[in-house]
Amino acid sequence: MPRQRSPGGAQTGYRRIVAKFGTNLLTAGGDELDARVNQLCERLAGNAPITMRVTKESLRRLLHAGLPDGEDLIRQCYGSQDFHIGVESFMEKREPRWTGK
Repeated sequence: MPRQRSPGGAQTGYRRIVAKFGTNLLTAGGDELDARVNQLCERLAGNAPITMRVTKESLRRLLHAGLPDGEDLIRQCYGSQDFHIGVESFMEKREPRWTGK
């Protein structure tokens, strides 16, 4: 059975992604592109370091080996001090202060 395409194809999917994540770097140019890249970098830099490291490692494993066993990554993330800091910060409606531990 041939694959059916939705009206709008890739552009519609791209618009959904942009709407969900709130950034559209591909249509920005010049200074606007630099500003948007800086905003995205600042947003990423504000995340918990261990969670970011584990996420990148998970993606690397997926690209190279298919569906990996990721229990060690889950333990590393959820067992970290930063995870507990993140939960507490969320509950107290304040910005987290990540430790990298």
